[in-house]
Amino acid sequence: MRMQQPACVGVALVIALGLTGCNETAAREGNAKVFKSKGGIQCEPAAGIPLEAMGMELVNAGIDVVCSQAASDGLIRVALCGESTGEINVYEIREENLLDAEALGFQSVLALPDYIDA
Repeated sequence: MRMQQPACVGVALVIALGLTGCNETAAREGNAKVFKSKGGIQCEPAAGIPLEAMGMELVNAGIDVVCSQAASDGLIRVALCGESTGEINVYEIREENLLDAEALGFQSVLALPDYIDA
């Protein structure tokens, strides 16, 4: 008798594979890169939302994540405890899902003139 594996195992595998580093600054053809602030705070290393946890927001909304990475918004900041680190979580998604991602609070990296891939 063959045992069936739970569907969540397959979903977890897809998520794990999708949440890997994006190697190019520009998204692949037909895709778009979106970001959201990690919420990192200077002098508080545990502050902020992990890449995988934020990626689940997209996945739970039915948006396929091609790859993901941590990056910087490229803005210069004063070094001061309690201030933002400028860290962002970046996800490459299908271009057709861009409006859905924006509805969740994500923005296109094209909105960041000084965007830097980490």
